Amino acid sequence: MNTLTNGLARHARAALLAATAAFAVLAANGCGNVTAGGLTEVTVDVSGDAPSPAPSTTATVMPAPARSSHEITLEGDVEVDFTLALVSETGSVVQLVEDDVRVEIDVQGDDEARAVSTLVPPARYTELRMTFTRVRVEIISGLPIIGPVDVEIEEPLLVARPLDLEAQSEGSVAMLVDLNAPAWLAALNPLTRKIDPAVFASLVEVVVR
Repeated sequence: MNTLTNGLARHARAALLAATAAFAVLAANGCGNVTAGGLTEVTVDVSGDAPSPAPSTTATVMPAPARSSHEITLEGDVEVDFTLALVSETGSVVQLVEDDVRVEIDVQGDDEARAVSTLVPPARYTELRMTFTRVRVEIISGLPIIGPVDVEIEEPLLVARPLDLEAQSEGSVAMLVDLNAPAWLAALNPLTRKIDPAVFASLVEVVVR
């Protein structure tokens, strides 16, 4: 019995040593992290009203209508529920979030909120798709009415913006979604407390930082 037990113990030690050696070889050849290697980190922040960006050679931004000089100064908070996806030059769609994310920021752009930080395959991406399901503003002051007002979204509202984004392997890229809230709040219907979704969609901007 002792001979059999000792034999089994020797075989177990040999198997353990072989497995340990195999793991060391894999790690030495760069196989220790097979989930993150080669991917690109993407972060997307949201602002209620960011300053106009300087011209960029890495992103093409769909221009929004010029803001009028008589736009009023207002105070309030905007809350949005939406999803985000990148589209590659080959047409592949990469979802940045699976379900709606909710962000809340002030309408004047004094702060920003992180919508997502995730990993995507390296590729050239040509479009950012945002699908909004809810946009609500709690107006504190600066408009004839105060309290909650909404963008009139009856079904998911797709807003797509072209990009020229080269995501390098093991690199990182950052984007900013500028809601331009003061611009579309100027189109608020005071009777219905609603904003036309087409006006909202035309004024959202995206820039690569």
